[in-house]
Order: sequence, then C-alpha cells, then structure tokens
Amino acid sequence: MNPKRIDSKMVRLWTFWIIFNIILFLIPHSISKESFWILVPMAGLFIYALVTKDVMQSLLMGTFSMYILWYKLGSITAFFNDCKVVLADDYTEYQQWNHCSFIEHPEYGTCFICSYDNGNEKETRLYRMSDVQKEIERILLEKAKSAITKV
Repeated sequence: MNPKRIDSKMVRLWTFWIIFNIILFLIPHSISKESFWILVPMAGLFIYALVTKDVMQSLLMGTFSMYILWYKLGSITAFFNDCKVVLADDYTEYQQWNHCSFIEHPEYGTCFICSYDNGNEKETRLYRMSDVQKEIERILLEKAKSAITKV
C-alpha cells in the first residue's frame, strides 16, 4: 500500500483506534469489571463503523478492543483461543457418520441410515428425522455449554 495514497481520514481513524486501545489497556481491571466501562469498546466500534462503513473490519477491531479491556496483556492469546473454540468443530467422535445418508422410507418418511462395522458383524440403523433433529440439538447444546465453561 502506497503511504501517499492513504486517505487522511483513515490515518486519523487508525490513530484514534491506537490511542483508544492504549486507554482501554491502562484502565485497571477492577474498574472496568461490572461498570459502564465494559460498554466503552462498543462506542469505539460504533465510531469505527461510522467512519469506515466496513462492517467486518469494525467488528474485528471492536471485538479486539473488548479483549484488550478484558484481558490486558493476554488479549491476543485469549482472542485466538476463543477463535479456535468458535471456528473449530471437532467431529472425530462422530466418524461413524461417514457411512451414513438420508433415505426416503415408505412408512417413516425421510430417515437417516447408518452402517456400522463392529468387527465381527455389520449393523445398519435407521433413525427418523425427528430423532435426528433431537440428537443434533443435544450435540449443539453440549458444544455451547462446553464453550461457555471454557470462558
């Protein structure tokens, strides 16, 4: 990026964002916890969004401002650790689903069928969609609970 072509408005905005985050960093954790200070990064996010009109960039910068306020020196590590929780889906425990598909059953309608190889014998199971939906909801609830407990 050519420095001569950078819009002066963006230079002022980046300067504001750097100073803003330094201020957030200097606010003691005891003051920011359970007070209105917890909402200050949202004000920075709002200003950044108004100037850039770029939603993704302002969300990223605003979120990182919150991490600076909450975690101080550990903000970068905490941010990337939380990204791993949100972006990573560990489906290794569900590898048996590799041999599954949806079928149309004449009596039960759409069903989920799985074939398992237990070593000595092969087994096929048929699940009704209502049961599959309950299982999906159960798994999502477990993932949400585990994500909350990690925080």
